[in-house]
Amino acid sequence: MKIERENIFQLRSKLFFFRLWILSFLFLSITSALYAKELTLEEILRIGLQANPEIPSLEERIEAAKGAVVQAGTAPNPDASIRVEDYSPGNGTAKTTLGFTQRLEYPGKRTTRKSIASENVEILKLTLERTRLDTAYTLKKAFYDILLASEYLSMYRQNHAVARELLELVNHRLKQGLGGGFEVAKASVELVKSEKLLKESEGQLALTRTQLNILLNNPPDNRIEIQGKITAYSSHTDLSQEDLIRKAINKHPSILTEMHRIKGLEHNVSLSKLLAKPDVDVGIAGGLEEAGNPDSNPVAEFSISVPLPIWDRKKGAIAQAEGEKKGAEEALKQTQRNITQEVLGAFNKYSIAQKIVHLFDEGILVKTAKTRDIIRQSFESGLLGFLDVVDAQRTYLDAMQNYYQSLYDLHLAEARLEKAIGGSLQ
Repeated sequence: MKIERENIFQLRSKLFFFRLWILSFLFLSITSALYAKELTLEEILRIGLQANPEIPSLEERIEAAKGAVVQAGTAPNPDASIRVEDYSPGNGTAKTTLGFTQRLEYPGKRTTRKSIASENVEILKLTLERTRLDTAYTLKKAFYDILLASEYLSMYRQNHAVARELLELVNHRLKQGLGGGFEVAKASVELVKSEKLLKESEGQLALTRTQLNILLNNPPDNRIEIQGKITAYSSHTDLSQEDLIRKAINKHPSILTEMHRIKGLEHNVSLSKLLAKPDVDVGIAGGLEEAGNPDSNPVAEFSISVPLPIWDRKKGAIAQAEGEKKGAEEALKQTQRNITQEVLGAFNKYSIAQKIVHLFDEGILVKTAKTRDIIRQSFESGLLGFLDVVDAQRTYLDAMQNYYQSLYDLHLAEARLEKAIGGSLQ
């Protein structure tokens, strides 16, 4: 029996560890799959918009403002009162009445207050839209920062490999008596420079990934990979500067916000004028002339109360509201000018970046790479010196840097142009 129990115990232990191993394997597999997933720009925008705390905050403020609309359209509550008058200590009687008073607002006040509250809701909705535009631009920039840093890292790795090959080549030539120590020293310096560029590019890529992680509400050191190539871009050759400005003027949330603010202030001017009109308090009461006396007669009262607009006719409030409205109209003009300038600047940068990228695509990179290869072959044949090889490699590296930077500028200019017009270029 004792041996059987030991066998059963060993069997259960092995089964437990086997299950634990399976669960660990599954966990690691799922985790690796999640880490290996490459995020597209669309996924980054979706996750980033959800991670921005300003957006849910504005959504809650919108719901609160909707409640203010309901409240603004609500009639005031009636007042209830109990009055005891002419109390007689001798026989314990007094005139007692129960009354209700209802304020009847001047026609238009309630609907005007509701209109003001409704405009505040629209302003908050447009503020939310503008926040989404700003957030989308920030996320796009972080996305393209990673693409640029990735291309630079790949380029500097290739450059480092070329520098190492050149050092091996000049060392081999030196052993054969075909070169001098200067070439070896120069090749060693170029290798050190390439290592420096490589390390800097690795650090820059890590930094850009950290910045995107923060925007996505991830831990800064979270492993993140993105899907995309900076060389992939959409060419918008049919864009019209006038059409883009017209589109921005008609739909940009900053401009629409100022328009709704003016509408709200127009309603505020109307409300200030209506506040000069008196409200009417209508009251009705009933009771006993001598409460406590069985023979007391019932009494009924009716009252109307109207304030006399003698001193306060709301002239100051009306002047203030009209001044605020005029100020908002000037602010709208300034916002329209600012948006127009932003569209013009973004369109100009986009057009220039597009032209530069087209120049590179027309064959500059191919010619530069071909020239570099020819010069290296000539050096290996003894027709050219080592400095010519170094200069050709640097020229090719500069051309690639400018090409990737131009692509980055093109993507960023497109994102800035979409932000300026308040929507997609499509």
